[in-house]
Amino acid sequence: MRLTARKVDGSLRDLSRVKGLLERAFPKNEQFPMFLLRLRAWSSYVHFLAYYDGDDFCGFTYTVENEDMVFVLYLAVNDEIRSKGYGTAILTDLKARASGRGVALNIEPLEFYRRNGFVSTDYNLIDGGDRYLILCTKEDFPVEDYIRVIKRISFGLHVPNVERVK
Repeated sequence: MRLTARKVDGSLRDLSRVKGLLERAFPKNEQFPMFLLRLRAWSSYVHFLAYYDGDDFCGFTYTVENEDMVFVLYLAVNDEIRSKGYGTAILTDLKARASGRGVALNIEPLEFYRRNGFVSTDYNLIDGGDRYLILCTKEDFPVEDYIRVIKRISFGLHVPNVERVK
């Protein structure tokens, strides 16, 4: 995979795909109108980029920057090709473009899960160097049951690395 980034403007052939992905990936109340996003992207401190793997549209980012920080307003991966490493590749590119500056973003999914009855378990799953917060619908999280069900997926060959959050 070799990602390239192209400026999102009127000449981008996939402008409608960027707009469609914005509408699918973010709730209506979090979407700025496309004309306003494109207008603001004319300034030197805003970068609206579409990402490609060859000719395949992979996603987009919309960042606002200053000397010390890069703020990610939007990051979306093409829903037709998710779970293939493109999100990680886009984040890697963002960090490289930040040139040592901090990269900040806001996430809302935890609140979404909380509204739907999930709570933090105070446990993380460590998998291949990645760390995942474990949420559950039970306040008294049965960590042993969790480990057993994860082991079941691998026919008992894989013991998940679960650690308590400090």
